[in-house]
Amino acid sequence: MGGYLRAPEAPVRALILVAPRCPPCASRARQLQDELAWRNFDARVEEADGARELDVSGESLVVIAFPALVLPGLAIPLGSARALLDSLRGLSGIQLAMLAISPLGLKARLESFGRQAEDRGARLVAIRTIPPAGPRGGIIDLAAECMSRVTGR
Repeated sequence: MGGYLRAPEAPVRALILVAPRCPPCASRARQLQDELAWRNFDARVEEADGARELDVSGESLVVIAFPALVLPGLAIPLGSARALLDSLRGLSGIQLAMLAISPLGLKARLESFGRQAEDRGARLVAIRTIPPAGPRGGIIDLAAECMSRVTGR
C-alpha cells in the first residue's frame, strides 16, 4: 500500500564559462543556466578568456560557450575559445560540453575542437552549435543531453 519517498538528490555542480565581449554567448549561457537549474544542476555562469588558469577539478560539468564561424565544411572556434581550453586545469575526467554560437545559424559539430578537449583529459558529453537568437530548442537539447550523460537519468 505505502510507497517509499526518495530523498531529493543534491544538485550537480556545473560551471558555464562564457567568452568575453560576446553578448549572444552570455545570453545563451544564461538560458542554459536556467535549463540546467530546472534539471537540478547548481549552475553558475562566469566570464573567462583564458588569460588566467582556471581549476575546474571540483565541477561535475563544465560548459564552454563561445562564438564560432561555421560555414559548409568549415567550423572554427573564434575569440579566446582555444586559449580558454588551454587555461583549464583539472580537466582530467571532467565532463565537458561545448556551446558554439554561430552568427550564420549553421550547425556543425566542431569535432577537431572537441578532440582537443579530449586530448586534455576531458570527457566530452555534448557539442551544440546554435544561432545567437531565436528559439531555445538547441539550449533545451544541450541541457537534456548533459543531464542524461552526467547524471545517467
